[in-house]
Amino acid sequence: MSLREAAQQALEALEDIADELISPYNDPIGKAILDLRTALAEPERKPLTDEEILSDEVLRYHFGCNGGAGPVSQKGIKIIRAVERAHGIGGEA
Repeated sequence: MSLREAAQQALEALEDIADELISPYNDPIGKAILDLRTALAEPERKPLTDEEILSDEVLRYHFGCNGGAGPVSQKGIKIIRAVERAHGIGGEA
């Protein structure tokens, strides 16, 4: 189960019990519901495809061979993947 799927299940469970609360948005459960809704409203972040990396001129300039004129190097791709992981995209940092 992904983190996003677990968050969705948690939100649904909290919403089920929120109806029983007097002021669901003024207590910790209400705050949790609002926080989960906000987090789930954000689009899921996915790693770039190899094609996206290899087609981006900015990446070619910074990570390419021959002064940026050549293809993106394998080292450049590894750096891009490490940056993605550091931002929680495509796996653990």
